[in-house]
Amino acid sequence: MRLLSRETNTDIDYWVQKLDDAIDSCFSNIAKGHRTIGVPLSGGVDSSLLLAKAKEHFDECVAVTARFKNGDNPELANACHVADQLGVRHVIADIDDEYIERIFPLIIRLHEQAPRNFSDIALARSLEALSDEVDCFIYGEAADTLFGLNAVHRIVDTERLAHFFHVLPTRLQRLIAKGIPHRGGRMRRLKWALSQDVDSLIHSMEKIDYVTAPSCTFPCPDSPVWDDALQRFLGHSKMPTGDRASIQLLATGVMNHIENTGRLATYFGLKMFVPFVLNDIRAVATRLPFELQNQGGTYKLVLRELACRYVDREIIYASKHGFPTPIRNWLNGPLKSRVHGSISGAGKARNYYSVDSLSSLSVDQDFEHFWFAICLDELLAQFNAQVDFTPVNADLAEIAGLDQVSA
Repeated sequence: MRLLSRETNTDIDYWVQKLDDAIDSCFSNIAKGHRTIGVPLSGGVDSSLLLAKAKEHFDECVAVTARFKNGDNPELANACHVADQLGVRHVIADIDDEYIERIFPLIIRLHEQAPRNFSDIALARSLEALSDEVDCFIYGEAADTLFGLNAVHRIVDTERLAHFFHVLPTRLQRLIAKGIPHRGGRMRRLKWALSQDVDSLIHSMEKIDYVTAPSCTFPCPDSPVWDDALQRFLGHSKMPTGDRASIQLLATGVMNHIENTGRLATYFGLKMFVPFVLNDIRAVATRLPFELQNQGGTYKLVLRELACRYVDREIIYASKHGFPTPIRNWLNGPLKSRVHGSISGAGKARNYYSVDSLSSLSVDQDFEHFWFAICLDELLAQFNAQVDFTPVNADLAEIAGLDQVSA
């Protein structure tokens, strides 16, 4: 079965209309059973587009944006502008230290792993706020991967670089690669290009970097573990490198994030729709020419142009500030006692990391290591203690698996 069948038609207007029709079809089907819908709104392209299209199909839309009370919120102004321009009720869900203390053990329990994205805590707060307003929401996960993710295109650029280095003697390539530190995205890509090992770069896309350098805090293999069947498929496939990378990411990180968001949704009594992985929209994405995913460093061109039909162009094409999660503030504030527990050797997972190595690190510089350690400590602690988590909808306790914790 061919998963991707890229077309050669690069007419941007054609693809914008195809995407518009596909979203209309998806939302029409969802609206048959729901007249009110929620949309987590970051102020970026994906969520702004989904909110604009939802406004056309549902009787009422509610947008929600998380706000860090003790951190930066660079995208908040854009989110407020989008909601105001579309005439949609906008809920601001504040995140303070008390909330961090409360949500941390819950999110570990629901994910059953260390959250791969720090922004998952903001997502949890957004869904909690939506649960008071609606019974379902639309989430924009997978839009980047399907319509233009910069990480995928960096891998394609790395492959081109590997072809450039191919003229050098193999021994010289390996010698240079050996001397390059395995830290930082650019250095890693250069190292892989010199090693002529772009396949390993693709397989490493969802590797969690914070369990390796700069220390030996966590005993773990240098290479990530991936599904054997997926590895064999990608290894023997003749599809272009960019498409292989996209499939790798869809099958790992994207699906993991959708699953974890679904667990949060169930806990808060919400039904989740992820339109970008539904058939109509996915069919457009898998035929979209790769050239239209990135033009001159502008990604997701088709999504942007469609969004510009509804939202001011300067907002849609504004530089992305990201979602800077104040994780350092949390580790030095509401989660400080957990950090002290880890570095003192009192953590339940102390046999799975080096306490001495962790103690020698700085929270401000190596915050990922401390985050991972306290997540492991909490996860193992929950295996050995009865923890009281009462869902917003108590009837969902058994479904969510929160009515009991294994001893």
